[in-house]
Amino acid sequence: MVLIDRIKTLAICGDDERRAIWLWTKRGTIDDFGDFNEYLEWGDVENHEEFYDLWRGYYLSELKWYKITFTSYKSIHYIYLDGKLVFQITNEPQQDCLVDSSTLATWLTNAVDKLLFLWMQVRNQHTCYHQYTPMYHKPCQKV
Repeated sequence: MVLIDRIKTLAICGDDERRAIWLWTKRGTIDDFGDFNEYLEWGDVENHEEFYDLWRGYYLSELKWYKITFTSYKSIHYIYLDGKLVFQITNEPQQDCLVDSSTLATWLTNAVDKLLFLWMQVRNQHTCYHQYTPMYHKPCQKV
């Protein structure tokens, strides 16, 4: 339950110990999208250019953002990806990892690790900066 332990470092933002973060990943390659010959056989495309345009039409942006939500209720942890339940984890002793070794589980664990690492770096830099900046000690006023 390494992932759950790391997630618990985030602030609770709702009922059932809900915590939410946004993660992103790069768009997959055109090879990840599908096989040109299959699309050609099905009549979806007539040439490579149309296949490329179809891929770009499905995935306009080079980045895909995902909202990851974590909740806990009665010692069961739930992980949602864009509002869809993807993992349910119990506190049973034999379950000491995320659920399985699927690609999604691995990506999610790595992405959360990277995000928490970056947050710690930014937080430490931000704190150091403000300790030596006179404006930090002045009260904020509304304009």
